[in-house]
Amino acid sequence: NVNLLGEAVLGEREARRRLQQTIELLADPNVDYVSVKISGIAPQIQHWAWDDSLERISDRLRTVLRAAADRGTFVNLDMEEYHDLELTMAAFRRVLDEDEFLRTEAGIVLQAYLPDAFDALRALIGWANERHQRGGADVKVRLVKGANLAMERVDAAMHGWEQAPYPTKADTDAGFKRCLDWALRPDRVTAVRIGVGSHNLFDVAWAALLADRRGVSDRVGIEMLEGMAPAQSRVIRDELRSLLLYTPVVDPDDFDVAIAYLFRRLEENAAAGNFLRALGDLEPGSGAFVDQAAAFRRAVERRWTVPATPRRTVDRSRPAEPFGLAPFATE
Repeated sequence: NVNLLGEAVLGEREARRRLQQTIELLADPNVDYVSVKISGIAPQIQHWAWDDSLERISDRLRTVLRAAADRGTFVNLDMEEYHDLELTMAAFRRVLDEDEFLRTEAGIVLQAYLPDAFDALRALIGWANERHQRGGADVKVRLVKGANLAMERVDAAMHGWEQAPYPTKADTDAGFKRCLDWALRPDRVTAVRIGVGSHNLFDVAWAALLADRRGVSDRVGIEMLEGMAPAQSRVIRDELRSLLLYTPVVDPDDFDVAIAYLFRRLEENAAAGNFLRALGDLEPGSGAFVDQAAAFRRAVERRWTVPATPRRTVDRSRPAEPFGLAPFATE
């Protein structure tokens, strides 16, 4: 799964350049799976202008899917910031519902650190099943825990809002398992394939065993990030006979955008409670193993009690309150 690195575009010229780069990537004979972000191909997305933004994103998505169809390349629609969740899902469903793309297979990502992910997952699977009944092709839902936590925290702090993701890693882990437990059932993967994106070996093993016992292993795949845990990735590939690597690429002339990406990955992996941080000391019986196993069990136990309602709500009947602004000095 090749992902062309780059931050959100700000202008139309850069958006067209990035769109062209994506089309060239889709044309590469060595590439058969590409991830695309809406913020990388459509500039200045305005959520107040919902219809206009949806039309512009849908138009760019059609261009990408047509280019992918020429080579039979799979396109995955990545998820980024919380405020783009509904718009990304709307564009994905709108375009794939059109006659031209009814037989097109494509994918979308959901981030389980958002409590909203569970309802989004149920909506996507319900829509995919209905589309399948009309002759539509399969779709793929890639479940990850989330990769923009620092950005979400900054956005919340700047506006005086609750952060959209769960407040704790424990809640995120439980929410991730709720989504997996609900989705990995025969009647829910008829028209949907599930990608389990995780480096946590407890989660990977649990998902694989769950899928096997419920007879849906052929509808589930394990996914990891290229270069993060190569030894463990090879073991998963050998044990489960398949593995998809999410692989970031960047043109040498644009290498500066890789720095921000690499910094985010480093920050995530160094965070307290992260599985990869404990990986170096992980062996049966070690303190790290005992702690990770206990955290895994707690998450499984809490998967149906962790909240699954949006954390960010606004009472628009109340007067707006200024946030973080010091009063003007008077003489």
